[in-house]
Amino acid sequence: MLSMQGLSQLGSITPFTGSEARDRIGVMFLQVAKGLRDPLTRTLAAQALAGIPSRDDWAEVQAIFWAVKNHVRYTGDTRGLDTYQTLRRTWELGIGDCDDMTIAVMTLAISVGFNSGAKIISEDGTVYTHVYSVVELPREDVDRSNRRIVPLDATVPTAVPGWEAPPERRRLERIFWYEEQGQG
Repeated sequence: MLSMQGLSQLGSITPFTGSEARDRIGVMFLQVAKGLRDPLTRTLAAQALAGIPSRDDWAEVQAIFWAVKNHVRYTGDTRGLDTYQTLRRTWELGIGDCDDMTIAVMTLAISVGFNSGAKIISEDGTVYTHVYSVVELPREDVDRSNRRIVPLDATVPTAVPGWEAPPERRRLERIFWYEEQGQG
């Protein structure tokens, strides 16, 4: 388990209010949409999933998480400026903040058929300070009766697929699903 200080190791994150959340998520989802049209995305997904048994949703989600976590080093944004990179740009640079890593994980997950979204959280219950990917498992649960939402926070050094900050660190939270934005 991650200690309480684990989340604080993420560095400086620009806080934002609920009124800004939809706009910021919308910009992130535009980057996901660009990534889904980029042929590199399918190549990276294929590389991540090499050797994974066919249609093993949990194994595929883990492989995508580890591909991003092992290739992209967490870093903050340019001081005073929020940036939102495509998967391609994050992969080329090998660095990104929580927005960029969320975009990368979501793009890869959606490219192989998962329903994915971005979860924003607030420690103090007033401003959102962090974002990370979530996926819905199983992939083919048409009526969503067996749906399980799995967090994929690749920014925390000791995190594994399924880990997220404890509830007391998530006093306010919201998930934006990619298709809710009219992009998917």
